Amino acid sequence: MQKANEINTHARKFYQTDLSYAEFLGNLSEILYNLGKSEEACEAVKEGRKIAWYRLRDQGIEID
Repeated sequence: MQKANEINTHARKFYQTDLSYAEFLGNLSEILYNLGKSEEACEAVKEGRKIAWYRLRDQGIEID
């Protein structure tokens, strides 16, 4: 969890928005959910979805 916090801090500081970071957020949310931290898991998923949504939008794909 300490390393996950370091990765999140670095990504937010440098506005990281690549797909590998979105994948990391998906994996992190799964770990958080399994640890019984469902609210934190939802926040990680929302951030990852936002990155994926923006990347798709940049490719001309609109999702409602």
